[in-house]
Formats: sequence, structure tokens, C-alpha cells
Amino acid sequence: MEDPGFFPIRKLAIVGLGLIGGSLAIDLRRLGLAAEILGYDSNPEHCTKAKELHLADHCNSVPDETLRDADWIVFAVPVQSTEKALDQFRPFLKPDILITDTVVLALVFLGGEIIHDFAFALLVGVLIGTYSSIYVASPTVLWLTKIAPPKTSD
Repeated sequence: MEDPGFFPIRKLAIVGLGLIGGSLAIDLRRLGLAAEILGYDSNPEHCTKAKELHLADHCNSVPDETLRDADWIVFAVPVQSTEKALDQFRPFLKPDILITDTVVLALVFLGGEIIHDFAFALLVGVLIGTYSSIYVASPTVLWLTKIAPPKTSD
């Protein structure tokens, strides 16, 4: 694909470069949606393969300083590893980074017919919850602190 000169995602980090994370990197590259992709995987062979296939501009088996500038981080790790991965990467994340995981998306796109409706409901819930947190709750809290400033204890 020709370089569009505009990238919706400036710097994206993908944690877990297995089937799902690697596929995501392939599609983001093919569609030209990310200016820079950072790859992280605890398996050094996955990092080597990601570099060979040009899936990631930077790849490491542990979080590093390069991650500090990322705008978005996607956790494509097994569910039981997500909490550990979050704890490991947290010190390197800026406060306004967008964090997502691939579990719900995997259920929507890869789940069978029986689970599809449930997974879609989960996805809608995540999107509405994110929207309400950012665009409804945050302005409401700011408005409330203007009309009734928090009391300070003397």
C-alpha cells in the first residue's frame, strides 16, 4: 500500500506477537494505519520473526524506554497473563495511553455462532463504557467541582 502520509495511530505497541498480535501487526502494516509499531513478546523467537517480517519497527522481550512515547498499547496475551503483563508494563506507560486487549475482539471475530451474540454485547459494553467514562463522566466531575468545590479539612 502506498504511504498515505497520515497515520491514525502514531506509535502503537503490541504485547504478544503470536497469532493474534502478529496478525494485528500484519494488517496494520498492510493498511498503513500505524506510523510505528513496537513489538513485545516474552519469546525471543517471536521478536526475531517479527523483525524479519517487518511487523515491528522495534521489538524486545521486556518493556523498555521506547514504550514511553506509545499512544496505544494492545495486549494480545492469554487472559491468565494479562494482569502480570499489565504490572510489568505499567511503569513505562504515559498517563494518557490507550490500553486495550484482544480477548473481546477475538471472541467477536473468531468465536463460533453460539458465542457471537454474547461477544458482540461485550464489545458494545466496552465501547459504551469507554465513551461514558471519557465524554460523560469526566465533564460531569469537572462541572461538579466547579459548582461545589471539594471541602478541605483544616
